[in-house]
Amino acid sequence: MSIFITGVAGFIGCNLARTMLDGGATVAGFDNLCRGSIENLNAVKKHANFSFEIVDLANLDAYRISLRALHARSPITEVWHLAANSDIPAGVADANVDFRDTFMTTFNTLILMKELGIDAQHVVEAAIRIQPMAVVLLGDIESPQPLHLELAPIRDIVYWCVGNH
Repeated sequence: MSIFITGVAGFIGCNLARTMLDGGATVAGFDNLCRGSIENLNAVKKHANFSFEIVDLANLDAYRISLRALHARSPITEVWHLAANSDIPAGVADANVDFRDTFMTTFNTLILMKELGIDAQHVVEAAIRIQPMAVVLLGDIESPQPLHLELAPIRDIVYWCVGNH
């Protein structure tokens, strides 16, 4: 049984992997290395309970092949979906960046979790609770006043994130 992290080579993903491994978990992660980096995985890549694969999660066929093989080797029991566009200016300049790197990665993850019989609730919770926090830390890019987590419920923060992309 293993924990699966999408976007594992990003800042949040690699630190989450390290924390989970330190706690004794088996962790597998996929990343397309578009914004994450292999160097972020230096602390975990040689760990016996860690596996990593470069996979384009927006490509459903490639993602399906890799995830089915991973799930067959070590059944996935928990999913942390962190793959998303973290470059806000790139998403503002080209909506295709957000569509491909955020929407399609989430959509494809949900499709595959359903196909493999993995409880999709874990995917939704991680996507809602983790990704907005990273955006909240940045604050409003058009205003010097940051949006603080304690000022709004998670639902409102998600709407704020979507509205500000």
